[in-house]
Amino acid sequence: MKRVLNKRAFKGLLAALLVSVMIIPVAIADSHTSLVSKSINVDSGVNLSLDGLPYKPLNTTGQLADLFIYNGTTYLPARALSEALGVDIAWRGDSATVAIGRDEAADAAKYLSHYFGLGDLGQTVTWSSFNNALDAIGASAVEGKVDAALVPMPQAVKAIVQAAQMDELALTYPADKTAAALRAYRVTGISADYAPYVATALDTGLLPRSVELSGTLDGKTASVLLMNAADAIGNGRYYLGYTSDSDIYAKVIGAWNSFTLLDEEALDEIGRGVVEEKATTGYLLTYSGYNPRFLPQYTIVYDHSNIKHANQLIGLLASEGITARVALQPKKSVYEYNLAWGPIRPPTPTYRVEEVAEDFYLANTVGYMLTFEFLSAADKAAFDPILVEFAKKSGDNVDAIGVIAGSYWQPQYSSKTPMPADGRDGYVRLDDVSVTSSGYMLNTFILPELTDTLVDAIEDINDELTVEVNDVWANAAFNRFLTGEARD
Repeated sequence: MKRVLNKRAFKGLLAALLVSVMIIPVAIADSHTSLVSKSINVDSGVNLSLDGLPYKPLNTTGQLADLFIYNGTTYLPARALSEALGVDIAWRGDSATVAIGRDEAADAAKYLSHYFGLGDLGQTVTWSSFNNALDAIGASAVEGKVDAALVPMPQAVKAIVQAAQMDELALTYPADKTAAALRAYRVTGISADYAPYVATALDTGLLPRSVELSGTLDGKTASVLLMNAADAIGNGRYYLGYTSDSDIYAKVIGAWNSFTLLDEEALDEIGRGVVEEKATTGYLLTYSGYNPRFLPQYTIVYDHSNIKHANQLIGLLASEGITARVALQPKKSVYEYNLAWGPIRPPTPTYRVEEVAEDFYLANTVGYMLTFEFLSAADKAAFDPILVEFAKKSGDNVDAIGVIAGSYWQPQYSSKTPMPADGRDGYVRLDDVSVTSSGYMLNTFILPELTDTLVDAIEDINDELTVEVNDVWANAAFNRFLTGEARD
């Protein structure tokens, strides 16, 4: 099972531990690097605890891993440590590197390119390109810097602290607190002009503890720093955590308990009208403030209303070795209510039925959009077969035995980027018809042949708001729901 540890906590632990392997073979692919095997005398019998509980790390053969002390330093096998923390590990023979965790620089570069139009920052970064990047993420450029000069790391860190709107915090660091913080992080050689900013960046996680501060800013480090600053000022992702986090379930419940019905007068007027005219069977209302701002090529949006189902779906992905960022957005689902279903219940903050025309009733209910940003395209592609097997009722399985709680015959999930069809499963391209007003969005998925009718109906009700039609790739079972096929 994969697991991603909180970035700040993980890097702090790595700074406190020296990670080693017992024996590494001399033969490697890169002729510029040589490894040497040698015999040493060590103190063994070291025990390990994890989160307050005893932990017995195993090696690749399933045997207890050796922990030992050599010359006053405690050594833990890298793989045993990574598995204890639930972090991926890889051996890169070409550079003789033990790679632990995700490639955050590559992830940041993709994000900065998609949302801010920033290209490759290169091996070295000039003040000109750094200032352009700061401006792109919505931060202030640094005044008075020569375009051709490279950016020294301490100055870059100060600029990032200011970009993250933490400069007042840095000014609360007196000399003794600054010195103590830098000692704790084993940082030396920082001038007094920049030391409080470096200490602040390390304490807040804006600066990874592994970054070397003696040189000039390189492109990979710049991408990570810029991404951290964008996150800090609310211009990055908005999410609760990862599928692999042990506390993600409590966070999902906490978010769900805060949701109430969304209302926007102009959009609700449109929605009521198109449902009454039978141009669509219902609509969704969402608010842009909950938009997770994920990368579309790695994202699936899952539509449901049972929060127990949401948590079990997250656990299902974790059990299948799928790691993804998790966001939960409130939605209001509106659809025609049939009085034959039973008496109308009293309204609550999450439910109401209203008569909008004579003998015409609309139900308004709170649901959620559970959005996953996967760490790879392969993990995104794996979502559909996992869902179909373990989170979807099929055939005569009325009791939903063998699938997670709250599963539907025809669930709904979608991607804004193309996804393949696979026989009766996979994805089908639909139209996503939407209208926005005051930060709210009304939208509905519809069969392409019905789109013109729906757009005309919207414009007949309100021709001042712009109707957008975008491609969306929804799962095949939901498409069968739209076409009226029997549940399967």
